[in-house]
Amino acid sequence: MRNSLDSGEITTVTDSANNDFQYFSELQESMDITLMNESKSSITPEQQQHLFQEEKKSKIGSPEIPSDNINLSNTFLGDMIIPCRPQNITQEDDEENEEYVQTLHELQNKWFEDSQRTFANISWYKRPSLSFLYFIIALYLLSSTITMGPLLMLTQDKICEGIKSSETVNALNNIPSLEDNAVSMAKRMGMTMPAPEDGMASYCDPTLLQKSLSNLQTSLSIVSGILGFVLSGKYGQWSDKYGRVFVFKIFSLINLLHVIVLIFYFQDKIYSGSNRELMFFVLAIGSLSGGVMSLIAIGNGYINDIVMPHIRTISISLLMSIVYGILGVGPLLGSFIVKFISHGNNLVPLYFSLGIGILSTLLTYFFMYESRHPHAMEFSKLRHDQQSNNVATGGTDSNFVKIFFYRCYYRIFVIGFLSPLKKLWVSGAKHKDSSVSQINVICLIIIDILSMANTVGIGNVMILYSMLTFNWDSVKIGYLMSLGGFGRVFVLLIIGPMIIKFLELKVKFPILTTSVDRIDKVCLTISLVFVLLSTSVVLIINKEYGIYLGCALQSLSGMISPTIQGSIIKYGNNLEAGEMFAAIALIRHLSMLLLPTFFLQIYSHTVDFCPKFFMFISLLGSIVTLIICLIFLKARVAEDDEV
Repeated sequence: MRNSLDSGEITTVTDSANNDFQYFSELQESMDITLMNESKSSITPEQQQHLFQEEKKSKIGSPEIPSDNINLSNTFLGDMIIPCRPQNITQEDDEENEEYVQTLHELQNKWFEDSQRTFANISWYKRPSLSFLYFIIALYLLSSTITMGPLLMLTQDKICEGIKSSETVNALNNIPSLEDNAVSMAKRMGMTMPAPEDGMASYCDPTLLQKSLSNLQTSLSIVSGILGFVLSGKYGQWSDKYGRVFVFKIFSLINLLHVIVLIFYFQDKIYSGSNRELMFFVLAIGSLSGGVMSLIAIGNGYINDIVMPHIRTISISLLMSIVYGILGVGPLLGSFIVKFISHGNNLVPLYFSLGIGILSTLLTYFFMYESRHPHAMEFSKLRHDQQSNNVATGGTDSNFVKIFFYRCYYRIFVIGFLSPLKKLWVSGAKHKDSSVSQINVICLIIIDILSMANTVGIGNVMILYSMLTFNWDSVKIGYLMSLGGFGRVFVLLIIGPMIIKFLELKVKFPILTTSVDRIDKVCLTISLVFVLLSTSVVLIINKEYGIYLGCALQSLSGMISPTIQGSIIKYGNNLEAGEMFAAIALIRHLSMLLLPTFFLQIYSHTVDFCPKFFMFISLLGSIVTLIICLIFLKARVAEDDEV
């Protein structure tokens, strides 16, 4: 039973006598919708999505799909048949079903071409664009990074106020109680009193202040890592089901809420107390967005939706360059505002951040257009409904313990926050040499983790080593951070694209869309060599300039992250790109939760007899990473050839 269908219509048919599935078939057949075809290619993506939802509501009364026990056989989208899950195989076998994967690959290509055709026929300001994506992400990051320095000083002052309230601390610092009361009363009355150059912190015992601040920062780091680990996968799922813009809207609201709460908490006229638990809660709100890595993952999904595969790596490199650039510019701009505009008032950058956050939110809600095809989002919802249905109906064994663990497994690894990790396992149906493809993905993940350990993981320890050996102050530390950030921007914006173009046009290396190619391997190899050189330079040169030279060499490895992410996505499908990028972000969050702590512990146990010991571990890791890239990572010369 099938009606005549135009391109883009969704109808589900079946010959099964199952009543539940019959109802599902009739429901899907009622979706007589045409979203995009040759004659209606001028419809905007928002109109497509609106038309899709309105037609569903008008014809079936509700957009909800029944969650009863449904055995899906074949789903028709346009003139294509998608075998959702044949009745003789389980959900886990979907990705090994050759018919399913091949048809899915054809469908995602068709939707990508439809989207490109639609975007080409509408006005430039109504279509998804890389420039607008970069601008939104830059505003979002600027709103959060501009407050990094001032927020640290405000937090320090609040902690100092809490310490001063203790009689023991008052005695240690010889501060009369009468003076304390006068300062507190003057602040409540809005009076200006002469303050020490270092703020309230100069009244406190430096040891207690540093200990309290360190404990707070450690707790925030742990919470941020855990929330990023848990939420990054869920945000990736939502971006596939509801669209990339939907998740960007969530990010912008969380950022705006965070800045507003910070202003209320640190504004003495509104709240003059110093509650440690409340301070921790206020500072931790921003972590609900999953951190910078989650933002990058959703941005990469947006890029994957609208750019051609052969320019995907360059586009991701541009995104990473903007991230590194803003991470360097934001703190400097915050310091400039405090010094030259607010004349020492650390609250003023928060108001600048609020203004930038409002602008970012308005642009995201009213001017950012969805990049994901409406049918692709609907298909992701259908798959999620099927997976959720397995939780309710799976596990027919009479043993309660088996059923319990079965449902726990599904809720965590199939529909839970760890489910994106399954997308990193390459299916044998899409790749004939699935073993090589699986080894390549595993190698890319290991290279990513080890390169993070040898760069970001040792960053804090390198600063501590420089402070111990060369008596560095905050100015020199700032120079080092700026050198690393702007060096990566230079690599990602100039050197990286030049290398890719040279290999493609001069050396004639082809860009492959389904596996790691020689351009990917050359970029990774060059970057990993610079990581190895950076650690070696610091070990060999026992001078202050050796640290700067090592940082400059390390910044030349900036192509690692975009190359790895652009290579891994080649082994997946565009319909699940958001979850694949989320899986990468999830692994990176877990790595950042463990690696800095590992190197800090190594440093603390070896600083007495060999402060450079952590560098030998980093050097060994760099050598292992380079060996994995050269020997175990296989690059193809063409689609059917292997190096």
